[in-house]
Order: sequence, then C-alpha cells, then structure tokens
Amino acid sequence: MSAHRARGLGRGLAALIPGAEAQAREERIEYLPVDRVRPGKNQPRISIPPEELEELAASVRVHGILQPIVVRPAGDGYEIVAGERRWRAAVLAGLGTVPAVVRQVGELESLAMALVENLQRQDLNPVERARAYRRLVQEFGLSQQEIARLVGRSQPTVANTLRLLSLPQEVLDKVENGELSEAHARLLLEVADPTRRVELAGLAAARKLTTRELGRLVRPEAGSGRRRRQRTLSPDLVALEETLSERLGTRVRVRTGKRRGVVEIEFYSEEDLSRICDLIVGVFLEK
Repeated sequence: MSAHRARGLGRGLAALIPGAEAQAREERIEYLPVDRVRPGKNQPRISIPPEELEELAASVRVHGILQPIVVRPAGDGYEIVAGERRWRAAVLAGLGTVPAVVRQVGELESLAMALVENLQRQDLNPVERARAYRRLVQEFGLSQQEIARLVGRSQPTVANTLRLLSLPQEVLDKVENGELSEAHARLLLEVADPTRRVELAGLAAARKLTTRELGRLVRPEAGSGRRRRQRTLSPDLVALEETLSERLGTRVRVRTGKRRGVVEIEFYSEEDLSRICDLIVGVFLEK
C-alpha cells in the first residue's frame, strides 16, 4: 500500500491534544478502501447540502482529494474523526480509496477534532455548533472557558451560542435550514413566551424580515419591566452593565427601584455559575 508523509495535519490542534504536531510529523498517509470507512458518531455536522456535496465531488473527480481525512480504528474498519465531507465526496465521485491518516484517539479528542475542523471551515450552522458545545459540556465536563480556548472563540460567544438551545424546536429548525439567521434567533431569546417566539419566527421567515424589522416587533414583546428599565436606567448604570457583562462573560442587568435595586447575573449551568462566582470572589481577593 502506497504511503506518503503527512503534512499539515495537527496544525492548530497543539492546544487541543498535547504533542499533536509532533505526532502529525510522524504519521503517514494510507489509502483506505472507501467501504471500510464509516461516518464518525462524534461528527457535529448533521446535514450536508446535496448541491455542496456534488460540487466537491466534481472537484474530486478532477483533482482528487488534496487533504487526507483523519480516522481511528473501529471494529474491522475505520471511523472518521475529521473529513466526512471529503469521504462522502469520494464515494459520490466513484473513488475506490481515500487518503487517510489513522490515529488512536479517544472520545474527547475525536469530538473536539471534528468540531475544530468544521469551525475552522465555517461548516457548522449555529444550532449544530451549540449542540456540539453542549456535548463537550455534558459528556466531557468541559467548562465554557475551556471550550472557548479549544475552538478559538471567546467565552461569552460560547455562552450565547449555548443559549440558542433554549429556543423552541420549531425556531431551531428554521435556523438550521437557513430561514432565520443566528442574529434573528438571538433577538427571539428576548421574548419570554415560547409560543410567541414560534409565531414571530414564522412571521420573520415568511416575510423574510431583516433583523432590524424583527427587532421592532420583539422590543414591545420584551415586557413592561424592560420598558420601565429603559426609561429609568441612567447612562452610568448602562455603562456599569456593559462593564460587568464584559468582565463576567455573561449578561448582567441592573434594575433600580425607589428604595432598592437588583443586579441580575445570568448563568447557563452549574459550572458556569461556579466560574462566575470564582471571578467575583477573585475581585475581592485582589483588593
């Protein structure tokens, strides 16, 4: 079986898997029969548009597969860790073999590598990205900060993406199929009533509303408490909200009354609450 030196594999994964770059330098490319390779269960991307796959297959017929896929041994064959789209294109193009690097990796590394590859190529839609983050939290116990370092994003970005999963499934379906953008979805998070969220999502999709147009519908729906807050909150308190939100990596609201006020700090899991508490305590210890 012919083999070549693996190049470029492991780039950007040094922070993910200790020694990944050194490991990549020692790996060799093998040409595996396509029927001995199967999709990975840790693949974060659920659907691949047929037209996108056909376009890649057309390129593969002409140029071949330029970047090998990464697989791990599984039973009498191999499971894809990264590169499922390339493998599917190879099958569609009628190739008998596919270039691959075989790695011995565990569940965390397998999921993380697939996630990183798709994120780097912007292949995941917002809902797929949120579900992948949730798997890293629930199955592997990673904190949002650890996920942020893993995928090269900020912790607030990871937190806001996870919040999308609190939307009704009907709304998430519209985001996944491209009827609504992630910006539309985040606007709908401001509406408290789940039924109304679905109604507004349907209206936005049917009328192809811009985020500005949807925003005009959402703001009155956010509740009378928010309208009162917008009238009474001083510029100094608005600035304080922004500073606290940035420092704590989550949404912070300051509410004022005649005799007392309330500071609300959002968190999305027990570990997120622990992270926020550590930050707050740390500020006092610094003093």
